[in-house]
Amino acid sequence: MKKTIGLFALAFIVLTACGPSSRVSEPEDVSDQVMDILEDLDDMSKEDFRDAFMTYDEMQDLAEDTDVITDKDARKRLKKMKESELKKDMDKGFARILEKGSELKIKWADIEFVDFEYEVEKRRGMKACGGMVTFKSGKKKYNMRSVSIYDGSGYCLVSLGGPYEVRD
Repeated sequence: MKKTIGLFALAFIVLTACGPSSRVSEPEDVSDQVMDILEDLDDMSKEDFRDAFMTYDEMQDLAEDTDVITDKDARKRLKKMKESELKKDMDKGFARILEKGSELKIKWADIEFVDFEYEVEKRRGMKACGGMVTFKSGKKKYNMRSVSIYDGSGYCLVSLGGPYEVRD
C-alpha cells in the first residue's frame, strides 16, 4: 500500500513539475499565459512571478533529455546554470517589468489583449517559441516579448521582457 501511494505521489509530482501556469500545449496559447501573468502583476509577489516560469529543477531535467535537446553544448549550458542565478535573474526581470509599467502608467488589471505574433524555431538543438504579445492600456498599445522552451510535452515560459510602447 505504501508503495502504491509513493508511486502515485511521484507520478503527481512529475506530471505537475511544469504545471498548468508554466506550461501550455500549443505555441499560440503562450499569449493567454502571458496575459494571465500581466493582468495579475499588481497583486503578484516575486515568488508568484517565478512560479509562472520553468523551474530550475525542470531545466536540469531537460538538460538530461537528449531526445528533446539534441545539442550537447545547449545541454551543458543548462547544466551549468545555478539556481541562485536563475532566481536573481527572474527577480530582476519582475522588478524591471513593474518599474517600466509604472513609468508608462500601465494599469495591469485593466489591460486588453490585442495580438500575438510568434515563431517556433529549433536552435541549438532545442525547440523554442519566441513571441510578441501586444496589449492596450488606456489608448496606448504595448508589446511584451516572451520565450518558451518545448520540454517534450508543452511550452514552458522561460523569459518575459518589456513592456515597450508601440509607436504607430
